[in-house]
Amino acid sequence: YNIIGGFNVSLPHDWKLQLTGTYGHDHDEDNEVSINASSAAVAAALASTNPSTALNLFGPNSTALLKSLENSVFIAPGWTSLINYQAKLDGPLFDLPGGTVKAALGFENQHDSVVDGLIEGTTQSSRVLFGGLQHLSRTWNSAYGEVLVPLVGPQNSVPLVKSLDVDAGV
Repeated sequence: YNIIGGFNVSLPHDWKLQLTGTYGHDHDEDNEVSINASSAAVAAALASTNPSTALNLFGPNSTALLKSLENSVFIAPGWTSLINYQAKLDGPLFDLPGGTVKAALGFENQHDSVVDGLIEGTTQSSRVLFGGLQHLSRTWNSAYGEVLVPLVGPQNSVPLVKSLDVDAGV
């Protein structure tokens, strides 16, 4: 599931504040139990002359027989989550002959988290790989600032230049 929300706030002097956030979560698990052709149970079923315990490679076999031959285990659980929030503040600073100088400031935080693992082996003896479940996560923060300076606009255009802006961001 993913939950996303946010809102915009109008501030004095035509400034705006925008706040948004996201939370997401996912769970995925792969579980398999299958027949392992090299197991002793399969060899015994192939050699059996009893119809209820003999493995027939060319015809139907009973569910009970196939269940008795299951020998390979593979389990891979996994969970992921995402948390993200952002804040943005923008608005006008002052006027120049070419137009209004505007600024924007922002901040973002994101945290990603993954938990996974792997268990495999036989139904009699399974082993945990990767030391069981492992937890990996990453958090990052970013900030920015931007200024838009209109040097030439409709009020002070010159031949061949109707608009000229300088946009600087960090």
